Amino acid sequence: MLPSFGLLMFGVRNGSLLSAVMFAALVFFFWTPFGRGLLQYPYENTFMTRFPLLYLAFFVVTMLLEQMREMAYSALRESRLKYEFLCYHDALTGLYNRFWLQSLVGDPVRELKPAAVAVLDIDNFKFINDNFGHLNGDIVIRGFGQAILDTLGSSGELCRWGGDEFLILFHTDIDAETVCKRIVDVIRAQEFEFNGERLNTTVTVGLVIAPNGGTTDVRALLHQADVNLYLAKDQGKNCTVCSQLKSEPAPSTN
Repeated sequence: MLPSFGLLMFGVRNGSLLSAVMFAALVFFFWTPFGRGLLQYPYENTFMTRFPLLYLAFFVVTMLLEQMREMAYSALRESRLKYEFLCYHDALTGLYNRFWLQSLVGDPVRELKPAAVAVLDIDNFKFINDNFGHLNGDIVIRGFGQAILDTLGSSGELCRWGGDEFLILFHTDIDAETVCKRIVDVIRAQEFEFNGERLNTTVTVGLVIAPNGGTTDVRALLHQADVNLYLAKDQGKNCTVCSQLKSEPAPSTN
């Protein structure tokens, strides 16, 4: 039982070392004249010949079983990581998805306290789908998400909120509005080409900044950011509307 016990309790490396020491001891006591002289009890020659070999066979079988167990555990771990990725990430863009944010909001252990929230919407996306096709619309969404991600940097977390909407959780309110306006400029300058026809896209942003550098009332931030998004749409799109949480929106456009 020593090979199985050693590998199970101490891992492959230390368990193998323990088994090797034990095998060397068996060889010493059973296969060397000096070792046999140290034995207190007489053993048959057949037993002393076979026992170390049987021990070695058990070790080999145990090692194979341990490797199979490790492979199964590794496959299970990879499956779990893949499942978690698919669960919390958008299949089209690879960004976080809506469920990721909902899981954070409902997590009693991890306190989510964003300093600002922005909701971004691709302008006239239905026109893009209708005139260039849904596959090209997917290309626009992927390019849109990547452009936001590159511009955002480490300022916050980006997720695909649904359809042609994206959402940013800002870690700090410092320059949150500046970052959003920069995103508007970057998207405006972005160009796609489908079937020889060039397409420029624009984005509208609703931004809300939390008081005192952050708040745990994420739902209130999401609601106000959504309200500001519609205010920005009413102003002609391709702009940012920003306000403080629980205050009347004070439009700020670029």
